[in-house]
Amino acid sequence: MRERVLFVVATVLSANLAIAGQSSDPGRKSFESRCARCHGADGNGGEMGPSIVERESLFLRRMLRIQFDIEQTKLSDQPP
Repeated sequence: MRERVLFVVATVLSANLAIAGQSSDPGRKSFESRCARCHGADGNGGEMGPSIVERESLFLRRMLRIQFDIEQTKLSDQPP
């Protein structure tokens, strides 16, 4: 179980690093024209919309929680 959780964490982190290395200019222009009005110029929320910065960490926490629940179910189904 621990190996699976570590694998999921490593996969998500490596994807984040790959994304971080990309140029953000085209994305920034799109964000500014489509999203910034509601979600704020930095994505941390505005008057009309919530923060979208924390979405990634929420996704990771949900994934880890689901994986943990699955593993706990498997363990509880085994005979003593």
